[in-house]
Amino acid sequence: MARQPYIEVSGPDGVNLAERFRHEFIGVRITDLAYGEADELLIRFRRQKPYLMPPPVDTEFTAKLGWTREGAIITGTYRYQRTLYQGEPESGQEMALVCRSADFTDALKRVDSEHFDEETGHKTYGDVLRTLAERAGLAPAIDPELDALPLPGGYLLRWKQSAIGLAADIGDDLGAIVKPQAGKLTVRKSGSFQTPSGSSLQAIRIPFDPNHAFQVDIEPRYGFSEVAAGWFDGAKGRTDEMLEHLEGGFARFALPHLGSSQAFAGAASRAAAQKLEAVTATGYFEMMGEPYAVAGAPVRPEGFGPDIDAVNWEAIAVYHDAGPDRGWITTVETELAW
Repeated sequence: MARQPYIEVSGPDGVNLAERFRHEFIGVRITDLAYGEADELLIRFRRQKPYLMPPPVDTEFTAKLGWTREGAIITGTYRYQRTLYQGEPESGQEMALVCRSADFTDALKRVDSEHFDEETGHKTYGDVLRTLAERAGLAPAIDPELDALPLPGGYLLRWKQSAIGLAADIGDDLGAIVKPQAGKLTVRKSGSFQTPSGSSLQAIRIPFDPNHAFQVDIEPRYGFSEVAAGWFDGAKGRTDEMLEHLEGGFARFALPHLGSSQAFAGAASRAAAQKLEAVTATGYFEMMGEPYAVAGAPVRPEGFGPDIDAVNWEAIAVYHDAGPDRGWITTVETELAW
């Protein structure tokens, strides 16, 4: 028999749905993503007469998960968005409430067009990200180095794009993870394994277990030895470049556009190098439920062999699948960290 986890899903009245509907409650699936998409909570019930009815749209639920009541961790606050119904001959019918992170507000999803420059009070990427965060009612939490990077040419255009889409594009350009979470818009360097406040994320240790699945795909690198990003040096009156070196390979990868500053060129070359490296190793690992496993944390496989254990893994997504009759499995998706 599977070890039974402690699951708490409470709505506005504070009552735990897992206890209130103990005969209908199947379990939860919690999705924690490192990049711009919203985290998700799936609340699963057996569907039988008399049928349970879904709550009003945007009803808030808070989820806690752990192996004991005392050790349970709050995974987040979520808003109900839609209902998923399904049925199978063997397992019967099911109703699942699909909820998205409450930090993923309508203001972040709103599509608009505008520009950012010094006249609008935006000199750096940090200025733009702060504006997007404050409009969404979130507190900005931005890595200081990324915060200070000036806008290329002093100008940034948002064209028919959502706020979170623009923020994610900025993160992609700078090699950063942008995510709304815990009432904040967090922006941190990918592979830093740190929060914007500077505290370290706890590593996810995954001991080898023949009862849990895994899959790893390790590819040869593209063959590039360095990434070059050009920028215009106004003091010297000529272009210069920043280089980011890669291990192995002989070819040179040059970014096509000039940056407006040495700092921006350095960030752009690091971000491009990170993308070239990240696609060379991906994987997923299943493990017994781990409440401290979060996206963006370092991952430490143990006992899978030196070619897997030695990789500098980063969690890009974490899935918790738990139920009173199902136990609790945590699945970690990984890629090579910079």
